[in-house]
Amino acid sequence: IVDYKTLVNRMKNVLEPLNSYHTITVHGNHDPDDPFREAVSIYSNIDYIHDRSIDDNGYLFAGYGGVEKPHPERSGSGSPKSYKQIYDGLKREIEGHADDYLHDYTVILVHDPPHGIRDEVRGIFHIGSNAVRDIVSEYHPGAVFSGHVHEKFGVAVGIPLEDGYHKLYLDEIDNGHINFHGIDIHRERNHIELQYKKGREITVFFNNGSLGYLGSFHRIEIEDTEETRHISIDELYLNRSIAG
Repeated sequence: IVDYKTLVNRMKNVLEPLNSYHTITVHGNHDPDDPFREAVSIYSNIDYIHDRSIDDNGYLFAGYGGVEKPHPERSGSGSPKSYKQIYDGLKREIEGHADDYLHDYTVILVHDPPHGIRDEVRGIFHIGSNAVRDIVSEYHPGAVFSGHVHEKFGVAVGIPLEDGYHKLYLDEIDNGHINFHGIDIHRERNHIELQYKKGREITVFFNNGSLGYLGSFHRIEIEDTEETRHISIDELYLNRSIAG
């Protein structure tokens, strides 16, 4: 058992290096909300967006931390939230700004990945959040950033269908050029370029795996023109062997 003050101090040790640049974060499944909120509060360059949203460079970031309440495959996960808490929290923030942001300028930041995308454990079962899955299926945000499932780190692109997402795991494709339902994709080793028509209901899913890889170099750049969106993805999301 760790006392509250010790827990806050441990969190500060992790957060301190992140304050050197603008960081947007939520807590994980072993990080209780209150001490995490207190630890973050002393850093001017870190925005904690659990159950709220912020604007950053014209994008809406809506966040929710923790994980959905455990089922048998998730025993031991801490900081559990109900389906309703997660769904209602994200829905409130997205709909509250619906007049200000198009869907492809909305970004969801969660610890728990959406169920069925980057959430497989030991190749046997899925442990992602049903609430996050339903929010993504309903609002089609431009991007979703998650963690929690260490072994399924990586990046995927998804196109919504009636019964879910038609998805492609980008870190598993070969070098070269392909067209995935109108999305031009070019991979060269640890670099991928995506280009597609703006306004399409396309979501790019990023799973960073775990906090232990935050120190690794990775970069995502988004460039919009009047008609197209271009996304450049480097390093960590494509090759875990270079992380850490």
